[in-house]
Amino acid sequence: FSVEVEGKLNDLAFIASCAVVATPDEARPGNDIVNLYVELTAAAKDGNEEDYRRQIIDFCRTNMAAYKVPKVIHFIEQVPLTPVGKLDKKCLRDIANAAA
Repeated sequence: FSVEVEGKLNDLAFIASCAVVATPDEARPGNDIVNLYVELTAAAKDGNEEDYRRQIIDFCRTNMAAYKVPKVIHFIEQVPLTPVGKLDKKCLRDIANAAA
């Protein structure tokens, strides 16, 4: 479902790009935590990340099933891309797992 979430969230004016990756939920074996990595637009970079976080959660709760709502939102300078220009989810998973 990550492509669906990413597609819907890219409609928000302050998001330049985003990617969803899952990490294992240590508290609930067999379940995953939905991590969202967000690259803000140049105009939004001076804004309040907490306000953006709240807007993202509200948008997701209104437009998606509960299990698709991100549990952790990371704001990053730039979403990593592969050499052919696709989202580099392997890189993001490595970052998410290292932070866990």
